Amino acid sequence: MTPSPTATKKSSAARVASTAAAGAGSDPFSPEFARRWFTGLIEAGFLTQGTVLVPCGAMAGIAALFSSKGFQVKMTDGEGAGLAEARAAGAKLAAAFDEPLIRVKPWHLGPVDLIVDTALLQSLTPEERFVYANRMGRLLAPGGLLVGLFRLESPGGAPPYAMEEDAFRRMLLRYFVPEVLKPAAEQKPGGDTAWMAVLRHK
Repeated sequence: MTPSPTATKKSSAARVASTAAAGAGSDPFSPEFARRWFTGLIEAGFLTQGTVLVPCGAMAGIAALFSSKGFQVKMTDGEGAGLAEARAAGAKLAAAFDEPLIRVKPWHLGPVDLIVDTALLQSLTPEERFVYANRMGRLLAPGGLLVGLFRLESPGGAPPYAMEEDAFRRMLLRYFVPEVLKPAAEQKPGGDTAWMAVLRHK
């Protein structure tokens, strides 16, 4: 039986993401791992030039990376320091807002082709997380991608820094179809796990 195009596409996405993770290092929570992982996705041709939203000032280095690769970068940062840091690192920002993503009107930012996240979701309270999923869905163009490394936990952990896998799936899969959703590295017993996700907007 010949695999469907959708199944083949998901298999290819998973292979590329896993290969990029394997070459990114041993600590999936580190900024260096994130930088190498995104670089691997770009160099493999999986993420192609377009408009990308970097939704958190803690990701200034990632904003600079995507800018250096020819992407049009938009960025939000509730404190503003991350915008200056991104520019100092060489990022050319097509749009910059010194307020949190959830307070910026969607039409001021979108639509975008790609949203990348390694830090915003894990900083939000449970109430704000509901807004996160809705906002990401409203900002992405149809077929656009939310790509990130997310901190998930087993039941009984300490929010707001991580969230349970089931809650993560319920929150995001209303708006997205997962092409990749799996641990980025081997899980340590009793600890949080970094999950790599490639989620396509429905």
